[in-house]
Amino acid sequence: MNNNKNSGSALIFILIAIVLLGGLTYVLSKTSSNTEETGSVERASIQASQIMSYGGALKQSIDAMMSRGCSENDLNFNDSSLTGYANGNAPANESCDVFSTKGGAARLTFFPDTAAPPSVTSGYTVLNVGTAKTELLYLYPVSREICMAINRTLGIPNNGTEGPPSDELDNGSKFTGAYTDAGGTATEEIDNV
Repeated sequence: MNNNKNSGSALIFILIAIVLLGGLTYVLSKTSSNTEETGSVERASIQASQIMSYGGALKQSIDAMMSRGCSENDLNFNDSSLTGYANGNAPANESCDVFSTKGGAARLTFFPDTAAPPSVTSGYTVLNVGTAKTELLYLYPVSREICMAINRTLGIPNNGTEGPPSDELDNGSKFTGAYTDAGGTATEEIDNV
């Protein structure tokens, strides 16, 4: 009779072990999932920081050229890797060429997790930036995660159920020295930039 009681107890211990193993597996899978999400958020934050730093460096290059006498209409964004931006207004000595060592000496950078290469257009007005006239925009399409990381850094709320509101800007015509109307307005307000 004692043998039957022992075999029943062993079955209970096995069932308890299976339940505990199932609970442990659940906890580990949950931790792994959270770690992946945290890693994705951190990668997006790092890329957002790199893109914002690049934008700052690009602005410094353009400001330096403008302080040496280049006007906005003289700026030339043409490069062997970013074609179609040849500006007939730019001086032949390349002093107003953004990516030339004789001009702005900016480095053209392509970020690996961005959706497409950058584009430069002057066909849109942007609310709360400058005037009601069209602005010179250096557009860098980014993933939703990178956009949200940039917004967090700038203190811009990521509203809505799908994250930050966005405008699908048609790149319009490439900037070649003239401000043209691409037929649209970037309707998202940009503050504290």
